[in-house]
Amino acid sequence: MIYHHLSKVLLIIFCNAGLSTTYLPALDFRKCQEFYLNTSKEFIESRNLEDKYSSDIQTIRAIHIGNGKYLAYTNKNFNHPKIIKYDYLTGLILFSDKLLNQKYTLREVDKTIKVSAINDSSITTGSIQQRQNSLVNLAIFSKEIKQNSVISDICYQAYGISAKNNKFIDKKYIELFLNKNGMYSDIGIKLNANLRIENINPFIGNAIKINDILLSINGVDIKNINDFIDISSNLNTSKNALLKIKRGNDIISVIIKPFKRLTPFIENDSYLEIFGIMLDNKLVVRSKVNKFNFKQNDRILRLNQIKVRNKSELDSAILQTFRENEKEFSFLVIRDDFEFFITLER
Repeated sequence: MIYHHLSKVLLIIFCNAGLSTTYLPALDFRKCQEFYLNTSKEFIESRNLEDKYSSDIQTIRAIHIGNGKYLAYTNKNFNHPKIIKYDYLTGLILFSDKLLNQKYTLREVDKTIKVSAINDSSITTGSIQQRQNSLVNLAIFSKEIKQNSVISDICYQAYGISAKNNKFIDKKYIELFLNKNGMYSDIGIKLNANLRIENINPFIGNAIKINDILLSINGVDIKNINDFIDISSNLNTSKNALLKIKRGNDIISVIIKPFKRLTPFIENDSYLEIFGIMLDNKLVVRSKVNKFNFKQNDRILRLNQIKVRNKSELDSAILQTFRENEKEFSFLVIRDDFEFFITLER
């Protein structure tokens, strides 16, 4: 019988002379790289000619997880006719293609063993330093690794796939993506590690104050920042959410209307997202908008005569407009080299 782990294979041989023990050489991860190449497929992006801001054509290598389904990560928009589903918030993407005899099996993260990050061009041996704790707090590998590497210790098993730098998405959140139908939500507030509210989208109203402490959402206690992220991101946007908040010595209830989150979790959103307007950091509209005369690929240049170059500057200009009690938000927008104003009333 044979027992194996990452560092060596222990071969126990029973024979007439008795018991002998032999240590075989360390596990050769080149075989696992060969498995990776045979159990994955490259998908080449279809060019979107209508998007003049599109970047160079991407190629994604996705791993086969069974039934002709291929899983990968990308932090950019990706167009392909064989996409089954694409969660641009987490970056996970699922393709449909030919059924292979081999597949990867997802496995729960185990921090007690060493693993390797395997891709088409490299093998990086290291360890898992942190499990994934929320949609934004990804699992951590001990070294920087190439995107779409498989984190593994046995060739056909995957603890997750790498996203960026040394971060990877693990089984729990991959399965959440595979099983999830619909959208993610947002409630327009951000917390610090102590669950104090440190940022509020001014368009949600003034019922919540800076330094309020969030206690629960819809009766579910918020014990840490990871609870907040996962719970607030999975609310029903057609129903109000009930927040319990501590302000000084008082416990108060606040009703909030969740809205659809559009911006990937690895990026900062803008206050305009509450209206369905998703911006990249150059203030180009990336979503298909049905409100306020904005259109996809419009670019915001100014707000009420304040020049804005990124989402941070735009949000600061919005806050300034609220502080000055201005009645209108006048956006200077460029569309196909033509500049014009779009006005929102408070």
